[in-house]
Amino acid sequence: MRYFTTFLIALLASPVVAQQGKPVLEVWPKEIPLFSKRARVQIVVTERWASGETIDLTRSARVESNDEAIVSVKNGMATPHGNGKAILNVSAAGQVALVPVIVSNFEKPDPIRFRYETLAVLTKQGCNAGSCHGSPKGKGGFSLSLFAYSPEIDEESLIRDGLGRRTNPQDPDASLMIRKPMLRIPHVGGKKLRRTDEAYRILHQWILEGANGLATNEPRCVRIEVYPKASRVLDLSREGRTAQQLSVLAHFDDGSVRDVTRIATYGTSHDEVTTVGPSGLVTAHQAGLSAVTIRYLEHLESVYFTAVRPVDGFEWTPQPEA
Repeated sequence: MRYFTTFLIALLASPVVAQQGKPVLEVWPKEIPLFSKRARVQIVVTERWASGETIDLTRSARVESNDEAIVSVKNGMATPHGNGKAILNVSAAGQVALVPVIVSNFEKPDPIRFRYETLAVLTKQGCNAGSCHGSPKGKGGFSLSLFAYSPEIDEESLIRDGLGRRTNPQDPDASLMIRKPMLRIPHVGGKKLRRTDEAYRILHQWILEGANGLATNEPRCVRIEVYPKASRVLDLSREGRTAQQLSVLAHFDDGSVRDVTRIATYGTSHDEVTTVGPSGLVTAHQAGLSAVTIRYLEHLESVYFTAVRPVDGFEWTPQPEA
């Protein structure tokens, strides 16, 4: 494995990388089912060459819907507007791909789910980390289970404890769990929440709906699926090739799938090599290897990235087989 990695870095460090044949435009996911009014799906557009090289074109691709009364796309995110079928026309680098979309249950209510959305964004904001309210004794009289591993404890702490001040359905913005992380009142943990955050939208809506706790007989998340699945190479010397958009799908035991890209938690093993934004955009900064971890509640996956930069005068020396 060590020699393969060395060879890969050396190959990509050379001034010219052979690209034979016509590249193929790939869109993930290949089909987009949107099962509710609140459903969203992150689209990832990839140019794949016969040599195996891949280039993320998500940010430069043009995506058009043939019926925006059913679905539209902005910043790579597909959003439903009504039940029906539509086709997304994805164009990039002189190529075109068509992606079918089906929107259903648009007229049905889809309340915020305490376990899979409220607790997920609290994890993303770091509220239940060991250094914050997830510590054994909590912080400031407020305790949460570490990384939401005990939702029953969190339900009690968020909804019933604190004299009911942590959640206020009559005025969500008056809730302590909104006011403190937005620094409207002193918060030792600093500013953790902004109105533009997806976390704010979910927490505010959850409280407005009545701050409901754990639901009975709700589907259980059994795994997450991260795209790209295999390791990727980012080229620091070529414009538009230093970043990669991730997509995260949560699979439930009733067969349903939800895109959780915006509420998953991201980390990197070497932030001097790569960083990852709150929406899953990985960006390379210097040559090296880095593992990006994706956490959604108790589920954890990793994607490996190699960042390369050409070296003037470099010549590959064949290495003995191990």
